[in-house]
Amino acid sequence: MEGIYFEDAFSLVAILEAIRMFLAFAWFKDFKVYEMDVRSTFLNGHIEEEVYIENLDGFILWDK
Repeated sequence: MEGIYFEDAFSLVAILEAIRMFLAFAWFKDFKVYEMDVRSTFLNGHIEEEVYIENLDGFILWDK
């Protein structure tokens, strides 16, 4: 498909120091901080495309 780069992928990763600084600033300014699980958003969404998923090497599924 034109305009879509399937080979390019990126993942935003939060640095631990940045999270600490954000929480310290929120505490200092008395802000409310909410946590949200973004991964579950994709589980409940509707998509029209066909999606193929493969586990990474070394991935272990732990039973509860």
